[in-house]
Amino acid sequence: VEAVHQGTWSGSPAAYVPAWFGELASSALRLDPGISPRWFGHVGFHLWFLGFLLAFSVLGVPVFRFLERDGARRAISRLVGWADRPGGSLLLAVPITVVHLVLRPAFPAEHDWADFGYLLAFFVTGYVLVGEPRLLAAVRRDGMVALAVGVAGFAGLLAGFASGLAERWVTDPAYNLESSLVTILFSVYAWSWVVVALGLGLRARRLQSPPPGWVGTFGMPFYLLHQPVILVIALFVVQTGASLPVKLAVVLVTSLAATVGLCRLLVRGRLAATLLGVKSRPGGRAASPPQAAAA
Repeated sequence: VEAVHQGTWSGSPAAYVPAWFGELASSALRLDPGISPRWFGHVGFHLWFLGFLLAFSVLGVPVFRFLERDGARRAISRLVGWADRPGGSLLLAVPITVVHLVLRPAFPAEHDWADFGYLLAFFVTGYVLVGEPRLLAAVRRDGMVALAVGVAGFAGLLAGFASGLAERWVTDPAYNLESSLVTILFSVYAWSWVVVALGLGLRARRLQSPPPGWVGTFGMPFYLLHQPVILVIALFVVQTGASLPVKLAVVLVTSLAATVGLCRLLVRGRLAATLLGVKSRPGGRAASPPQAAAA
């Protein structure tokens, strides 16, 4: 769909499949030799993130063991003490920001070590956060402060793109004051919205109980299917004469409905459910779709 829309392919979908694998192989061979997270970016579409999560889970084991040592526990205790102050949960943005500052100018390419290290820092910070009740209490307390920082950060990024400063940071980050300020703004802005979301989850009663079982059943299938569905629907919607807000609304609503519908249909079959990453129940049976679970 992308290739036809962008004018890089005019043949049949069936003929494009081997051509796409050829492009994938040649693109991978053009990468610099050595271990790089950019390999995950060449599996196609949005699937790179699954590779990142797998790597985070493997790398996280020794990191989490290190964090259980006495010296690391003392450092975390000091951090917990600082977080007791109003707005203290935003201090957790510091390690994320430091990692971003160090890596972004050296590895500016998409899905390279800067993206990998930045997201890994979120992963490790989340581990520390959920293991400390006082940090969770700080997040619950700081929701409004984080919301104010997030809104201010959003306005700052808009101003940065309007002035061209943020765009230069995207295309050519450097170890200078200008680029560092954008990196700090982006990192603190991102963490503040994490605090907002977690704070809301810790406060809202309706979010305290576990979601229905089918939500977990649909988790991986929904992630795998949503982007192809969006692309197919958007291919037709963008060519209409409707306004941009109308196009956006149509794509959002129809793609959500279509993705959920596909999930309901496909998870009924054992083979399709397995290929879509649905966990099996004891006895080798895939988790039931909503209507079966309700019955």
